[in-house]
Amino acid sequence: MATHFHRDRTGGLPALQAASVPTVAYPLTLEVARDRGPAVPTTTADFVQDTAQLSGDWGLFFPGAGHTRSNIVAWLPHHGVLFGGCFLKSVTIGDLGNLADAVVPAWKDSLQRVRSRCRTPQITVPGHGTIANGADAQTLALLTKESDTAAHGST
Repeated sequence: MATHFHRDRTGGLPALQAASVPTVAYPLTLEVARDRGPAVPTTTADFVQDTAQLSGDWGLFFPGAGHTRSNIVAWLPHHGVLFGGCFLKSVTIGDLGNLADAVVPAWKDSLQRVRSRCRTPQITVPGHGTIANGADAQTLALLTKESDTAAHGST
């Protein structure tokens, strides 16, 4: 699963594909990956109303723009595991990271949709940093800091 099109999420796809492991992404991620290459997911998941159900309880969710305009998260509700990709920031990360393709003004609302859909994760796996709960709160804090900095100028 490629949570978005950046190389840190698609760079390993050729190795998986060479081993006949199917790779999947959100339709817009596939489109952008084709434009920006070189690694492209094998297929798109069948998203209906921003959700794609894969095998078992493994589901993908497109909450809206944030880290990129096509980022998704994966949610395993029966196991309480949330894979946030770079959309969610680890409690050990002090900034929002690569904002080159970010849609920062939409990110908070998208984060709220993740919080509403993926309630009480037991384990949150962010794109970078420590695997620990609190990534949603850390992301919100970093977005608030970014918003305040933009509104008042950097200090």
